[in-house]
This record gives sequence, C-alpha cells and structure tokens, in this order.
Amino acid sequence: MVESRLGELGIQFEFFAAIDAVAGEHLKFPRFPKKLRSRYGYRLTPGEAGCFASHAMLWEACATSGHPMLILEDNVHLEPGFPRALAAAAAELEHGTEFVRLNASYRRRYVPLKQFDEDMQLVRYLKGPRGSTAYALSPEGARRLLDGVKHWAEPLDDYLDRFWVHGLPPLVIHPVTARRADVPTEIPGRKPPSGLSRVSHILVANWDGLLRQAYNHRVGLSRSRAVMPERGIDESVATLGLSE
Repeated sequence: MVESRLGELGIQFEFFAAIDAVAGEHLKFPRFPKKLRSRYGYRLTPGEAGCFASHAMLWEACATSGHPMLILEDNVHLEPGFPRALAAAAAELEHGTEFVRLNASYRRRYVPLKQFDEDMQLVRYLKGPRGSTAYALSPEGARRLLDGVKHWAEPLDDYLDRFWVHGLPPLVIHPVTARRADVPTEIPGRKPPSGLSRVSHILVANWDGLLRQAYNHRVGLSRSRAVMPERGIDESVATLGLSE
C-alpha cells in the first residue's frame, strides 16, 4: 500500500528489512540489555525491541552516509499534502535543523516557529507528540539519537519524545500529512503495570515530566506561549486526536 502511494506522489524510496527481535537480531546492537527490562516498569516486547532496532539501523545508515534521510514506517498513510511538507522539512534540514517530524499521534500544545505559506508551518511541541511513523533526520540528528542513552530499554515512541535526553526538540510540520494507517499492528498492546512495576512507572513518568519542564523553561518555552492544535485528520487512528 505505501509503495503505490509513494509512487503516486512521485517520491523515490528504498525498502529496508526490519529487525526480527524474536530471532534475537536486535542483540547485535550492544545497547540493548539482554533482558529487555524497560525503565517504565515492564519488559519490552519482541515487537517493541524489533521496532527500535530497525529504526536504529537506519540511524546508523544516515549517520554513515552523511546525507539526510526520511524514515517512513510501512503502515503509514500519506495525505496529498505530504510532498509539500516533505519539501519544507528538507529545507529545514538544509539550514541546520536535525530532526523534523511529519506525523504526530497526540494533540499537544505547541509554539509556532515559522510560517512556510498560508496553511503550513513549523511548530515546536512542549511535549513529545508520540509516533515514529514519519520523520526526517540529518546525519548529526541520527548521531544524537544513537548516542542519547547508554541502554535502549524503552519503546521507540517514548525515546523519541525524551528530547531533554538526546537534544532533538519535537519539531512538527503542521498540518500533519502522515498518519498511521488503520491496519493491524505487529506490536500488540500490553496490560498496565501493577504492583511495584506500577510504582516504578509512575515515579519515572513524574521524573520525566520534571525534566521536560525544566528543559522547556531553560529554552524559554511555556504553556502561556503555546496553543492547542485543531482536531486531527483522522481521530480514529489518533492523529492529533487525543488530549494532552
């Protein structure tokens, strides 16, 4: 489906085979702890580990190539305006930006940074929008993601949103023109943590919140300057469709 859509939009692409964590392929990355214990109080599933490792493989390719890269997951749905958004993201990378997201799963407060034309702008979210469906990355941005933490022990969405760790702020092209297609995922949901795991989850989440607010304060961002985006393109798949 994504192959035909990219062809329709005139975008050249290359497919990469995903990492199979069930077969232990993710362990070739030394930053994966063998027991996959997440910092959020639960173990990463093989699907989550494989997703993270697959993206990390592309980060390595981007850093080595010396050229920017657009990363799309195979379950992405692209709106007609995607080529314009991609061109805007590419221009930002040429001017030194290291990481631009073209999708966002949650509605978050944001600060407008740049108006590209009448209906397209670059915004900076106060809180990570979640989602790894579509983003553009410079080689330096790829190196930041690779070097951000000693161990990869959390779902990819969570890591991408921890901008105070890797130093890549959540910049998003609005309106969002890439979203997760309404197809079954290979990364199943999990039961909420309980007992001590739940305590760990709450403590880490609260600590992350404090670090996020401190980072935003340090760079001069506050809720008083932020606005809430309009409802998303398709709330049924959570594209800008959930409240903060």
